[in-house]
Amino acid sequence: MRKFIKLSIITPTGTTFTNSNVESINAPASEGEITILPNHTPIFTKLNHGEIKVKIEGKESFFTIFQGFLNFDIKGNLTILADNAQRSEELNIEAIKKAQEAAAQALSEKEKLSATEILRAETAIRRAIMELKIAEKRKITH
Repeated sequence: MRKFIKLSIITPTGTTFTNSNVESINAPASEGEITILPNHTPIFTKLNHGEIKVKIEGKESFFTIFQGFLNFDIKGNLTILADNAQRSEELNIEAIKKAQEAAAQALSEKEKLSATEILRAETAIRRAIMELKIAEKRKITH
């Protein structure tokens, strides 16, 4: 029986996190919250935006992700491919609010935007709302 999971969180800009001593992980799967333990059945699933909880040596770490996929293989390797991922404690409330305001401003002039620009602005607002909720939950003040 395996005791640990080898976790890698990867974004388009590179590897955000890697650790070979993960005891468990909770993630926002498309069908609901999923918990992966070292001897979990292999699984591939879509992830929604939200927060991932990683337990290492009894301590919990939290990561904010914006959409992606989770793959847990038969060898105990868990890979998360996400559009964006960062440690929850690194969320910058001021930057999040600025991004949300800029997206809202862009949407206030929708008639000047292409369909792609509208989608990007709407996505930025959804992401900001999610990040602000996580920051509030984690009591992040910076």
